[in-house]
Amino acid sequence: MIQLRTLGSLDLRSSQDDELRQVLAQPKRFALLVYLVAAGRFHRRDTLFTLFWPESDAERARSSLRTALHFLRRALGAEVIAGRGTEEVGVAPGTVWCDAAAFEAELEAGRAEAALELYRGPFLAGFNLSGMGEWERWLNDERERLHRRAVEAAESLAARGEAEGDPRTVMRWARHAAALEPDDEGTLRRLMQRLAAIGDRAGAVYAFEEFSRRLWADCQAEPSRQTRALADEIRRGAADPDLLPSPLRAPGAPAAPLTEVAPADVNGRSRESGSRTAAVDGGSREVDAGSDSVDATRLDLGPRSVDAGPGSVDAGRAATDAAVVSVDAARGSADAARAANARPEAGARSSPMDTPPDARQADAAAHRANADAGPSALEAARPGDEAPDDARRPNARERVDVQASDAPAGPVVDPSSTAAWRTAVDTGPAITTDASEPRRTRRRWPWAAAVAMILCAAAVGVWRFTGARAADGVTARVAVLPFAVYGRGELAYLREGMVDLLSTKLDGAGDLRSVDARALLGTLEPGDAASPAAASEAASRLGAGLFVLGSVVDAGPRLQLRAVLYRRTADGTATEADAAVEGARDSLPRLVDRLTAQLLAGRLSGPGARLQRLAVLTTPSVPALKAYLQGESALRVGHYGAAKEALERAVAEDSTFALAWYRLSVAVAQSGERTGTAAREAVRYAGKLDPYDRLLLQAWLASWDFRYAEAERMYRQAVAARPDDVEAWSQLAQVLFHGGAPRGHPAAESRPAWERVLALEGGNLDAMGYLARIAIAEGRLADADTLLARALALNPEGDRALVWRGYRGVALGDPEALEAAAAGLRRASDLAAWVIAWRMVEDTRNPRAARPLVEPLLDPVRPARIRASGHVLLAHTELARGRWSAARPHLDSAAELDPRVALQARAQLAALPFLPVDRAEAERVRAELMALPRGLADAPPGVEPRGPYAGVAFPELQLHALGLLEARRGDTAAALRYAKQLDGFDPPTRGVRIRGPLLGDGVRAHVAWLGGRPRDGLAVIDSAWQEFDRKPEVFPYLLDSGHPRFLRAELLRLAGRHREALRWYGSVAEHFDKSIVYAAPVHLRTAEILDRLGRPAEAAAHYRRFVELWRDGDPALRPAVEQARRRLQQLQR
Repeated sequence: MIQLRTLGSLDLRSSQDDELRQVLAQPKRFALLVYLVAAGRFHRRDTLFTLFWPESDAERARSSLRTALHFLRRALGAEVIAGRGTEEVGVAPGTVWCDAAAFEAELEAGRAEAALELYRGPFLAGFNLSGMGEWERWLNDERERLHRRAVEAAESLAARGEAEGDPRTVMRWARHAAALEPDDEGTLRRLMQRLAAIGDRAGAVYAFEEFSRRLWADCQAEPSRQTRALADEIRRGAADPDLLPSPLRAPGAPAAPLTEVAPADVNGRSRESGSRTAAVDGGSREVDAGSDSVDATRLDLGPRSVDAGPGSVDAGRAATDAAVVSVDAARGSADAARAANARPEAGARSSPMDTPPDARQADAAAHRANADAGPSALEAARPGDEAPDDARRPNARERVDVQASDAPAGPVVDPSSTAAWRTAVDTGPAITTDASEPRRTRRRWPWAAAVAMILCAAAVGVWRFTGARAADGVTARVAVLPFAVYGRGELAYLREGMVDLLSTKLDGAGDLRSVDARALLGTLEPGDAASPAAASEAASRLGAGLFVLGSVVDAGPRLQLRAVLYRRTADGTATEADAAVEGARDSLPRLVDRLTAQLLAGRLSGPGARLQRLAVLTTPSVPALKAYLQGESALRVGHYGAAKEALERAVAEDSTFALAWYRLSVAVAQSGERTGTAAREAVRYAGKLDPYDRLLLQAWLASWDFRYAEAERMYRQAVAARPDDVEAWSQLAQVLFHGGAPRGHPAAESRPAWERVLALEGGNLDAMGYLARIAIAEGRLADADTLLARALALNPEGDRALVWRGYRGVALGDPEALEAAAAGLRRASDLAAWVIAWRMVEDTRNPRAARPLVEPLLDPVRPARIRASGHVLLAHTELARGRWSAARPHLDSAAELDPRVALQARAQLAALPFLPVDRAEAERVRAELMALPRGLADAPPGVEPRGPYAGVAFPELQLHALGLLEARRGDTAAALRYAKQLDGFDPPTRGVRIRGPLLGDGVRAHVAWLGGRPRDGLAVIDSAWQEFDRKPEVFPYLLDSGHPRFLRAELLRLAGRHREALRWYGSVAEHFDKSIVYAAPVHLRTAEILDRLGRPAEAAAHYRRFVELWRDGDPALRPAVEQARRRLQQLQR
C-alpha cells in the first residue's frame, strides 16, 4: 500500500518503501493527490477545476486535470486513481494509507494516544500553491481543524490522567498540549497549575519564564496579569495544591504538598545564537549560464547579481514550519535578540554568571515587584532604555537561581517524557514553499515551547537513573526474604535456601545488589515475611529499597515457584515484577534461573529497555545475563571501557548470546576501536531472534562495513515497523550522522532521529551529546548549553564528560569548563588527547578558542609523533583563520619532531588553491615528497600506527599528493602522469583499503576543477562515489578528509547545479580530521549561492561568518574578505 505522510513532514512512498520523487517534485499534482486522499469520497471534476485551475476555462482545466490524473496513474499504479461514471474521480479504497486519515480514525476509535503519535506537526507544513484561493482556503481550514483535534486529544488525555490520579500521565499530555499551543496563555496556565499541583513548582516557573521570554522577544510585551499572578503564587510556594485551580488528584486522594526543588541549569548564559536556516530545496536543478567562467583557483569573488524571484524561499519561515518537537531555535533567537538590544556601556555585564549573587537577587526582586505592578512598571527594564543596571530584565537562569537559592536539596521531581510527534525521519521532498502562506491570527512562535518539553524528557533520565533508582542510595539493594513452603516437609529447607539461591542470582544483575543472605537471616524477626507491609519494614532496617517475597509449592513430582519483587515507596509498596515457574523436582537450579530471569525482565520497562528484556529471554545462562546487564548499565552512563569488559564476560559465559555480541560491538565502537568481529558474531548467532531483531543486527553490521545506504534503508524499515524502538532510532541517527557526509548529507540531517530518541528516552546521553554538537554547528548556542548542562548533570564522570566540557569551554565560552577539559586532556592517553583536541577544533568551528585544548598535545612527556601532531593541529587552527604565515612555524616545529607527519600535512595543505602558499613552498614540498623512499603512512596526523598495518607506508598516497601538487603548480601533464601511475595499484597492495585508481580519479577531478572543466570533473568523481557505494573499502579517500566533498561541491557550483552544491558544501566539515581549513571557503561559496538564489538573510549569515574567520588573514586573502564585507553591508541595508 502506498504511504502518504502529511502531518509535520511530507513524504510519499511506494509499497516497497521507495520514495516517489516524481510525484513529490510536482507540487500541483501532489496537492491533487493529497486532496483526493484527505478529503475522501469521489469528487466532481468541475469542483477540482475550481480548486486547482481557477484561471483556466473549462476546456483547458479539463485537459489539465486529465493530464494530471494520467500522471498519477502512471506514477502510483492504474488501480489507485478510480472513477465513478465520467464526471467523478477519487482514490480507490485500500490503495493509499494517509497519516491524516489514520489520525482521525484513531480519534474516532477513542485511541487518542495512538492518534497523537501520528500527529507530528501541522497538516502540509510549509506547503502552499500561490494564486489558488479555493485551495488555500481548504488547506488552511483543514490545517486548523486537524490542529484543533490534536490539541483536544492531548487535553483529553491530561484530563483522564487527572481523573485517574496519575501525575505522570497528566504531565506528559499537559506538556504535549502546551507544545501544540505554544502561544496560548490558557494552555500555559493549565500546564503551570498541573506542574505545581504535583510538586514540580520549578518546572511551572520555568514554563512561565520561557513563555515570557518568547513574548518579549517577539512583541516586547508581558504575559497577561492573570498569568503573572499565577506565576507569582507558584513562586511563593503555596503549601496546599488546593490553592491552585487544578483537579489533579484522584477522588478522595490526599493533597500532596508542593516540594521545593533546586532546578537544573536549564537556560545558560545569554549568547548570540543564530536561528535555524531553511533546508536546502531538493527541487529541480537550477543552472547558471555564466558560472563556468569562474576561476576555481581564486576566492576573491564578489557576489554577483541576485535573481530573487517571487518563488524564493523565506529562510526564517521555512525553518519555523520545518521545526519538530525538540530544543527550538527560538530560545537562542530570543536570547540573541535581547543581547542585541543590551545597554552599550563598556561596563555592562555580558552574562548572568558575571553578576554577583546579591545583584542577581536584587534584580529578581525588582522584576517580581514590577510584575506585580503590571506592564507599566516594566518600562525601565525594556531593552534599549537607559535604565539602571539593577532594573534590567533578568534572564531565566537568574530568576530560577534566586527562586532556588534557599531551597533545600532534594530528589528531582519525576516528570514524564513527552510523546514524540515525529515517528519517521524525512529528508524533505522537492516541493517549494511559498512565503505568502496565511498565518494564524495568534502570535506565532511555533514549537518554541518544545524547550520545556525536551527538558522534561531529559529529566526522565534523572528520575530513572538517579531519582527512582538511587536517590537515597538504597533503592538498588534487594533483600530476598524467606519463602513460604507448602506441601510435604522435606522441602522446608527451601524456606531459607531460596534466600541464598535467589540472592546470589540477583546480585550484580544491572544495578541490583543483594543484601548478604547470612546477615539478612541473622537479623530477621518472626513475622517479617508475613506480608508486604511487614517485609517493607524489614527491608528498611536492612537498608534495601527492594525486597522479594515468594513461595514454594510441592506438587508431587513437580515444583511451583513464585516470587514477587516489591519496591518501597513513600506510600507503602509497589509491585516491580511478578514471576512464576513450574518444573520437575530435580530441576530446581534451572527453575531458579528462570525465576530470576522473569524477575529481571519485569524490572525493565520503557522503550529503551526492549533489548534488555529480549536478552533475558535469549540466554539460558544467568551469569551471562548478569554480565550483560552490567554492560548495559555501563553503556547507558557512558563508561565504555567497563561496558566492554562486562560484555566480554557475557560472551565468554555464553558464546551464542547474540545480543551480548551486538552490544559488545557497540561498546567497542564507542571506545574508538575499528574491528567488526563482535558485529559479525552477533549476526552469526541471530537465529534465535525474531526477524525484526535480526534486521537490526544486519543493519548494524552494514554500518560497520561502511555500507551506509544499506544500513539506513534497514533502520528506516525498522523504525517504520516499530516507531517506539529506541535502539532502532539511535542507530539510524548514528548512520545519518556519521554516514551522511560521504554521500553529501550534512550531519544535521540526523537531528530529527536524535530528537526522537530523546523523546522516547529522556535520559539518553548519546542523543544529548549529538544534539549538542549539531546545535553548536548550527549556531544555536543556548540549545547546546541546555543539552550539555543536562548531560553533565546526569553523567559528570562518564567517558564523554571530558568532550562535553570541552564543547562548553570552546563553543560556549565557559572558562571553568575549558580549564577542566584542558586538565582532563593533560591526563588523557595520547590517542584520546589527540582525538578530543581535533574534535574540539572541528566541531566548535572556533579555532581561536580551542587552542588551550590543543596545547596538552605539546607536553614534553608525550611521544614526538603526538607533539608533532599537536603542532599540525595548531597550524590548522591558524589556516582556518586564513593565516598561512602563522601556520608555517608550527609546521616547521612538527618537522623537527617527526618529518613524515609534517610532510604529510604540508603536502595536503600546499595543494589547496585557496591558501596563500607561495610557489617556493610548493616546490620545497614537492621535492621532499619525491625524495621519500617508501611513501606516506595511511594514518591521520596524531594517530599512532597500530594493528596489521602499523608502520606501513604507501606509495599510492605519495603519488596522490604529488599529483595534487603538480595540478596546483599548473603542470597538468605531470599531474595526469601521476594519476596514470596510480591506476596501476589495483588490486590494492597488502590488502589495505586504498585503491590506486580511485586516488587517480581524485587527481583527475582536481585537475578538471582547477581547469574550469566541471563536466569532466564530475564525470570522474561521480564514478568514484559509485565505487564507494559498490565497495565500501574505498572509505579513507571519501570520508577521511573534507577535500573530496569540497571538490565535488566546487564542481557542482561550476556546473551551475547550485542546490546540489549547497548540500555538498554542508557536508564538508562533518568529520574531525583535516576539514576546518575549508570552513571559510565553504561559508563564502554558500553565501554566494544563497545570494544568487535570492535568499539574502541566509546569505548574509554566511558572509558574516566568512568575514569573522578570515578577518585577520594574510594580505593575499584580504581582497576576498573586503568584497564579502561590502556585500554583507548591502544585504543588511
